[in-house]
Amino acid sequence: MKGKAGKLNRPLAAVMIMVLLLTVSCGKKKEKRDINELNSHEHEVVALPTKEPEPVPTIDEAGFYACDDNVYVNSETIKFYSEPDENSAGAGEGVFGQQLYRNGYNEGGWYRVYVSGREVFVKEEDVTEIAINSGSKFTYSLASLNIVDSSRQFYSYESMTEDLSLIRKSFPDICRLTVCGLTEDGRNVYDFVIGNPEAKHSILVLGGMEGCEYMTSLFAAKLCEYYAHYADEGIYGGYPYAELLKKFNIHIIPMLNPDGVTISQYNIDKVRSESVKTRLQQWFERDQVAGGTSLSIESYLTFFYGNARGTELTMNFPYGWDEKESLDAPSSKGYKGSAGASENETRDIIKLIEKTNPDLVINLRTSGNSVAGDFGGEGEALTESQRIAGMLSEKFSFENDTNKYGSDMYGSAESYAQCEKGIPAIRINIGNGSAPLSLNEYNSIWNTGRETLAAILVSLLG
Repeated sequence: MKGKAGKLNRPLAAVMIMVLLLTVSCGKKKEKRDINELNSHEHEVVALPTKEPEPVPTIDEAGFYACDDNVYVNSETIKFYSEPDENSAGAGEGVFGQQLYRNGYNEGGWYRVYVSGREVFVKEEDVTEIAINSGSKFTYSLASLNIVDSSRQFYSYESMTEDLSLIRKSFPDICRLTVCGLTEDGRNVYDFVIGNPEAKHSILVLGGMEGCEYMTSLFAAKLCEYYAHYADEGIYGGYPYAELLKKFNIHIIPMLNPDGVTISQYNIDKVRSESVKTRLQQWFERDQVAGGTSLSIESYLTFFYGNARGTELTMNFPYGWDEKESLDAPSSKGYKGSAGASENETRDIIKLIEKTNPDLVINLRTSGNSVAGDFGGEGEALTESQRIAGMLSEKFSFENDTNKYGSDMYGSAESYAQCEKGIPAIRINIGNGSAPLSLNEYNSIWNTGRETLAAILVSLLG
């Protein structure tokens, strides 16, 4: 019986060996394919850090959780209280930037701090965890920002790619450059990341979503250079950029729709794919007949809003997509896509939102020199969006657009973030003319908007 069993096992063993070899071989092929895919997308692969579990804070008899750090007065003057109650006796005043040692906080929004050895209490909104340097001054010089050239009407995909790479190489300690997607016409969607990768807070800034709105890409790329260049010496209202950037990981997508931008700037001349060129010609001829006009193809493509598949990305996000009014076919403007999130660029941003869970999504658009915050959301996502929009309007020369956009903005990134994900979202409209904006507007846009990012970071941290 033993010999018979041995004869039966030999073919079985051979089969098992063949299966094992095939499994290993297939695994190697799959591994090779995955690596090739990563290379073709030019992704920078970064291992995620292993986070230690945060310790559970202890609470004392007075209802205060223990802590051991410093906070800073964030108003011209604040009142100290003898008890954690606004009706309690005053215990002196604090001045802007004053450092206070904090050793306790409660759920009612009070901090227990020490001033000259005395225990006093302050309200949470009167102080910040950001170290304030109220005595230092920041001398800004546009001439020192010599990477992003803002003197050209067409800020192209190629120029942006070169600029972002150079900024990363020039300031490697504060910024990183990754690719979060690939477009229909073979261009990378770049994610410029600045700040602290270990920070608990993050924000997402989107530029270049609509083809002919490429002024937003120039503005966003210049923001990348500005905050990287001045990371160590910049100050906004007493708040050092260095301290702000320790608290945040900022993702800036200067050109979400590089195909559309390229089409708007150079028409068919720089389109890479023959199939995309053919489709553009077909859309033009169809729309020309439907419109009964002699509009040239150059004019048609100059005012191109969509991507290389004729879809407007600002209509393609999955929240409210079914109810969004749209053209029935791809075009230069007005087509929402074949399905919600049908476009590579839309899916790339959705993945990035899932990955980073930002405190705020900012969409840069043209035009109107305004900021809006109501996209149909509810609760904290809506109130926080409106608060930030109001703050920007108060501090800068933006009009506070208080319209309730709701269904008007179905399919937008702002509606998706605010309504679907419960994330605050705002839209900043730069410039006053129609898209594509004239370069003559750029200096005003830059001078008005360069500090908005710092103001937002301060506002989010309280």
